[in-house]
Amino acid sequence: MTMTTSRQERYSTRTIDIIVHGATGFTGKRVVTHLAKHHSELNVAVCGRSQDKLTAVANSVGWNESKCKSSIFVVSDIVNENDKLVAAFANAKVLIACAGPYRQCGLPILKAAVEARTDYLDLCGEPQFFDDALLSFDREARSAGVLACHAAAFDCVPAELGAALAERELLKNNTSCAGVEVIHTMQNVSCANATTWHAAVDGFHAAASGELAKSRQKVKENYPEFKETMPPSRPAEWAKAPVTPGLLPGYNEELELRTMKFVGADSSAVRSSWRYLRSRKPDHPRKGTSIPEPKLSVLIGMDSKDSMSALKVMGFGATFSFLARYKWGCDMLHAN
Repeated sequence: MTMTTSRQERYSTRTIDIIVHGATGFTGKRVVTHLAKHHSELNVAVCGRSQDKLTAVANSVGWNESKCKSSIFVVSDIVNENDKLVAAFANAKVLIACAGPYRQCGLPILKAAVEARTDYLDLCGEPQFFDDALLSFDREARSAGVLACHAAAFDCVPAELGAALAERELLKNNTSCAGVEVIHTMQNVSCANATTWHAAVDGFHAAASGELAKSRQKVKENYPEFKETMPPSRPAEWAKAPVTPGLLPGYNEELELRTMKFVGADSSAVRSSWRYLRSRKPDHPRKGTSIPEPKLSVLIGMDSKDSMSALKVMGFGATFSFLARYKWGCDMLHAN
């Protein structure tokens, strides 16, 4: 039986402030570097599969031999070495899970964090993993008093905070929030890192093949409180805005941007947070069960004068989504 202790009690006995799993990857290295540069007062540890690569990361941020010896944890097989993972996490207050794709390696890391009673953050942008993690470990984590927070990353966090801020400011003036539009703009981005690419391929395939729908159905079946705390219907007089573009780009006159639907995890992350607030905090001033849900639109914005970029994005998106529907297409995309 899991014994619940307060977070303050747990933290008081742990000497590692943050442990970064996947510290040798594209994002993990940046997390470790940022912590070393901007939060040197924290005791940070790293965990991953390769001693040599972890040591290289540690050396890059100036760890000495003693620090490396106490703060590098090597777990080469996260599936079959759960005990080593739990031991690595057990002396840490917070785990930042940077290794992906999460559908392949995320659940064993979360499992070990819950068993170690270590608060967990990840950078996941994979909607199916949100549901699978909820089904697998939500009740166990709650029983142990462990925080598990997904999508604490570059795109989802600004989208969530932006949506929350827009609603909060309107409610301050007793004004209802009928819609929230989030527009991402990007500059000098020509490619994605390999993990993001592979996660996107698998995510599109999961949506097209029905895997994502099955995961969401399981959530509905296992969490009746989500249905019981659904928001009331939108009032008929509310504007049917914002409008999410379909096959052709839209246009935002105020920002002078061509817009297209953003197919990342932002929408799933925002709606999951809304669902959480309604079901766990029914009297929440912004997301209580008596408040209709705004219409949400998450878009990518492009310079309105650059028609070629819009055409390129449309062409790439159409080709990618077609190939990702099929196993052979996924194999092609994973190989490139």
